[in-house]
Amino acid sequence: MAVIGLTGGIGSGKSAVSSYLTSVPRFVHADADFIAKEVFKCHEREILALDMNREWSDHTGVLRSRLFLAMLDSLDLKKQVEDLVLPGTRKMIEALVDVGRLFNHDVLLDVPLLFESGLDHLCDVIICVSCTRDEQIRRVKARSGYSDELIEKIIATQIDATEREARSDYVVSNNGTIQELHDSVNAIFKNVQLRIKI
Repeated sequence: MAVIGLTGGIGSGKSAVSSYLTSVPRFVHADADFIAKEVFKCHEREILALDMNREWSDHTGVLRSRLFLAMLDSLDLKKQVEDLVLPGTRKMIEALVDVGRLFNHDVLLDVPLLFESGLDHLCDVIICVSCTRDEQIRRVKARSGYSDELIEKIIATQIDATEREARSDYVVSNNGTIQELHDSVNAIFKNVQLRIKI
């Protein structure tokens, strides 16, 4: 079995590659975003207690989009929330890798902040999805309505794209059509299969 890491900055198109790779059930899919959301729910009461002034919560609970923006402006809040959510997320991801090993089944480790979280050490090979900065900003703006300034602030919280690409084994360039993206993934995956014999 092999653990294949998949990463990419916000707006890079990593999710499109993940959806394509998991459209055929060949992987144990360790989706960090999904896992983190589930772990977040387990700690919501503790996270709510951090919002004394109700800046990002109401009677329904945590307003995640507001919390996300508040965490961009407060390193202390970001650390407090991450200290609650990240340990459980890491344990779940490591457990899924163990499941893959137990049943000799390949694992797709789908983690946007793969290097930032230190989970890259679990991977046999790492694929990075990348695009131009202008395309990245255009995509994020189209789906979120965020300003250029806010998008740049989000990008600044992630590892530099050049470093992410340099630390990856393969880079998928995603500046064209969805078919071009799929063709690039197919070409890279043939090399991955030969390299790690999956």
